[in-house]
Amino acid sequence: MKSFRDHATDILTAYGYASSNGDDLARDEPEDFNLEPGRWQLVGDAWQPYIDTRAEIQAQIDQLERESLMNRGSRELAMRQIEERAQLDATAENTAEQILAAQPFYARLKQVDDQVSALRVQL
Repeated sequence: MKSFRDHATDILTAYGYASSNGDDLARDEPEDFNLEPGRWQLVGDAWQPYIDTRAEIQAQIDQLERESLMNRGSRELAMRQIEERAQLDATAENTAEQILAAQPFYARLKQVDDQVSALRVQL
């Protein structure tokens, strides 16, 4: 039995009795080898669980958007409309920033947007 792994990342791509798998690197394995491709990475001489950080980050973004009940486009549109309205309502006594700070809905949208933006930088 052979395992095959990506030559750049050492992530398991396949296993079986074939002699090759495209340009993947091959390695002899015991007959009972049955690790799931894409979830294991060869580190040194041992297979270690592999976590796709991009998928993990995207899952966090998806969760934030589900919790806020707004995807990115809807959130940005709502924020822009609230900001434009605050600019129109601004007076000498109440600046647009003060008006926005007094709106809990905007504050929550902004908080989610900031969190999503910080996660997107990591993608």
